[in-house]
Amino acid sequence: MRNVEIGLDNLKKLSFPFDLKKALKTGIYAGGTSGSGKTNLLYQIADYLMSVTKEELAEIGYKTENKIVVYVFDASQAWQENSSIPYVIHIDKVPMTLDHFPITESVIIDTSKLYVKEQRQVVTDICKVLFTYKVNQPKEKRIWHFLLFEEAQLYLQPSSMRANSGAEVMRLITVGRNFRIRYGLVTQFPSTVDKLPVKMTQQRYFGYTDEKNDKEYIKEFIGKERSEELETFKPGQFYYKCGRTIEKIDTPLFKSTVKAKPFDPCEKELCVVTPEEKQEEDFLKWALLILILCAIGAIIMGLVLNRKALIGGLWLLFNNYLSSK
Repeated sequence: MRNVEIGLDNLKKLSFPFDLKKALKTGIYAGGTSGSGKTNLLYQIADYLMSVTKEELAEIGYKTENKIVVYVFDASQAWQENSSIPYVIHIDKVPMTLDHFPITESVIIDTSKLYVKEQRQVVTDICKVLFTYKVNQPKEKRIWHFLLFEEAQLYLQPSSMRANSGAEVMRLITVGRNFRIRYGLVTQFPSTVDKLPVKMTQQRYFGYTDEKNDKEYIKEFIGKERSEELETFKPGQFYYKCGRTIEKIDTPLFKSTVKAKPFDPCEKELCVVTPEEKQEEDFLKWALLILILCAIGAIIMGLVLNRKALIGGLWLLFNNYLSSK
């Protein structure tokens, strides 16, 4: 039976198996047809990731990072009302501006109004910008970014990782861990997702499905008998596989008290400021200060000159007065 719903945000622990160290090392996977509870499962994992402290990261070997930022690529508007992700960016056209990326707070990237080709372009562009930034950032200043691909079959279709269109996502998935980037896949149809990113994850959750091709694919991970049993699963029930461990689990219903608000690029504390941007910002501040000082000096000089002219005029009038006497 499904547990009582959880209504607390920023969970300090999860009520089902989850290995944080493995998640940051190899990523996670969650699959199941509509209504299986896979997205609800990820709500809780995302909430937990956002609550992880610097001390907890240090305990598993990451001593310089101080938090985990979660990005969710949401093509179905499944996250805005029910997750605890605090911000959302609605993208209704491409190309989009990436001036405010990467963002240092967790955010939902809503691509539901775009065509599939455009959704893939958004994912590619953001992955490229994030990876490029991380590569050029000093190691000791990096924080974790955990990217969740909701409806992963839209972005990571079979063989896409070996095509030019998937090159940036491929790079992020294969070597992103070195730069503190990991990922999670959420899909209804695992057989329609490229096998490489699924196999790279060492932590997987398999929920209800009656799709023949998907069960055939899943049996590679949990065996034929268990894959057939998935047809009997209720919402929130999963087979959890981590390494050689396979166990049947129940997950509670999660309901957040947070509603995502539109991200405002003007909130500078939410954005990463590069050294070049900081240098440019400091230059503009100094230039403005010098301009203000020059203006004040000009005003003072004008007052001084006008005062001298006034005194000179009065002295000339006084001399003329004396001469007339």
